Amino acid sequence: MSSREEIEGLVSRLFAARDTQSVDQTLACTDQSCTFRVVGTDRLGDLTKVNDTPEKVKAAAKILIDAWDLSGLRNVSIHVDGDTAFVHRVGTVTYKETGETMPAEMMDKITFKNGLIVEYLQFADTYQIAGTMGIIPV
Repeated sequence: MSSREEIEGLVSRLFAARDTQSVDQTLACTDQSCTFRVVGTDRLGDLTKVNDTPEKVKAAAKILIDAWDLSGLRNVSIHVDGDTAFVHRVGTVTYKETGETMPAEMMDKITFKNGLIVEYLQFADTYQIAGTMGIIPV
């Protein structure tokens, strides 16, 4: 089990990599066994499906990084339980296709093993995301 300080450092490294808009730098924080999912109804299709192979995780990361700039978010709190961090983030996100910037609030559950992410669940406003991306009519 990692210390609280180590987990907080890994979280900071992840979000710094994500803010570079680089898929490769972001994925460098993940283990080959990593799973990723934006939590929401299955009716939103690819947006909320479980990505459970390196290829699926990379494809999901590319779609989200190409579409969204999250560098306007800041960590409000990080709660650590063993090797899992619960991160509350608030600020603004920008949908790159239109340049629209909007307020956002997220909660991420990130589990680490040997310094890399093995599970990442993102809790966000899936209605806002799906509507902005044109997945559902708004």
